[in-house]
Amino acid sequence: MRSVREGPCVRRQGAVTWRKAALNALVVSLLLLVYGPALAGDAEDRQFVETLLSGSEPQADWFSDGFLQQVPLAQVGQIVRDIQRRYGEATRVSGEAGEFVAWTRTHRIPVLLERDPAGRIVGLFFRAAEPIEVNFYQTLHALRSLPGEVAYVIQRDRGVLASHQADEALAVGSSFKLAVLQALRSRIERGDARWDDVLRLEPQQMSLVNGFLQDMPAGSPLTLHSLAVAMIAQSDNTATDTLIAYIGRGAVEAVAGLSPLLTTREVFQLKADPELYEDYAGRNLEGRRRLLEELAGRPLPRLGQVTGTWRAEAEWLISARDLCRLMSAVGDLEITQINPGPVSKAGWRKVAYKGGSETGVLNMTTLATDAEGESYCVAATWNDATALDEARFAELYRSLLLALRDRWSSLPRNPAMRAEIPLGPLDCCLPDTARNARRLYDGFMRMAIEGVRLTRSASPAAAACGRGSRRRATRRPGRRPWLGRREGRPDRSRS
Repeated sequence: MRSVREGPCVRRQGAVTWRKAALNALVVSLLLLVYGPALAGDAEDRQFVETLLSGSEPQADWFSDGFLQQVPLAQVGQIVRDIQRRYGEATRVSGEAGEFVAWTRTHRIPVLLERDPAGRIVGLFFRAAEPIEVNFYQTLHALRSLPGEVAYVIQRDRGVLASHQADEALAVGSSFKLAVLQALRSRIERGDARWDDVLRLEPQQMSLVNGFLQDMPAGSPLTLHSLAVAMIAQSDNTATDTLIAYIGRGAVEAVAGLSPLLTTREVFQLKADPELYEDYAGRNLEGRRRLLEELAGRPLPRLGQVTGTWRAEAEWLISARDLCRLMSAVGDLEITQINPGPVSKAGWRKVAYKGGSETGVLNMTTLATDAEGESYCVAATWNDATALDEARFAELYRSLLLALRDRWSSLPRNPAMRAEIPLGPLDCCLPDTARNARRLYDGFMRMAIEGVRLTRSASPAAAACGRGSRRRATRRPGRRPWLGRREGRPDRSRS
């Protein structure tokens, strides 16, 4: 054992090393004593999730009796097989404390797992899968390639990023309820109503599912706020019709741009009676209004009578661009942020959502605000004469929001779209995961987009990091620097 002199102090190196080792061993022992069972449990749960998503059939003794009463073993097996068929087998699992992520070659799947004291599973939930890598324009191409009619618009505060048939009015199902909410908000802001005003459910406004208010007794009191929450977060049809009757059909028509605007009860009545529908479809506007007045005295059909795909004259036809207009008017209300739909809230400051669906109809409309305060609206609608693949549509829709969240994926790269997309500020400081994409992007812009100017924001962050384009930016008073090739000037950038 030797002594080491450090200034005025003398220490014995071997003794200190031994004491450090002993102290470290004591700390590790205490950690294992306290956290060892939990760490072992997490490892066991990770192994279980990987085994379950790697082709193994679920066994009854894995689950509690209460779980299997709610979700039969055959249903668990079908859910797992569907996940494997769509996303492949799990290659690894990460996470702890009941919250895990199963990774396949192409997707990450959040998994929630809970066990009882005996170690049997009492809770198992697979959240929506997210692609590991998102190609913005391949996703748009896949969306446009769906059978039937597809329309979408993707816009941010500074303009449209991408669109396809954005002004085409398609069937959107319950997404029309955004217009009801906007009309209600306008009435409240004028001082003609308050959120805590109370309405009573009337028999002639009772509708069919979605929702639960149709099961409440007539005369039940509910505030305007409660009705609005039920209408948007749960898509309650009875709440919707109650609010339309309160606001007035004409006021909602003025907001939605529909005439006449149907209540959900009226849509069910028309769809349940083919002769009634043909009579309604063959009338002019005034004739349709008279027929709708007559429907008030008719009984509500049974749910089993409302069959078949959507009918054009018994629907709400709204364009994707108008849906973004409606969502932008109400997306700041917490009412619209309760149910985010298929979109993960992770990485967003807030997410407002409303969707609509019936046989042959799907719409999803989201207003998402990122950490920097910039908002993106994504409205996508799919119509066809047959049942739709909702899971496929939701996956593509989620991918678009992920691309926008990651920012660099939303940069315009497709020269065919450059006439429509206002090319926005390009962040100079990119994460390591985006470095290769940035290099490809710069090269593609030099080769393919002749004479297109791409502005780059002169933000303090951009000036601080000092990276970005390899080409020196030319600054002139009152003008921003240009990135890439500029009209009339040679491109001296290097690959």
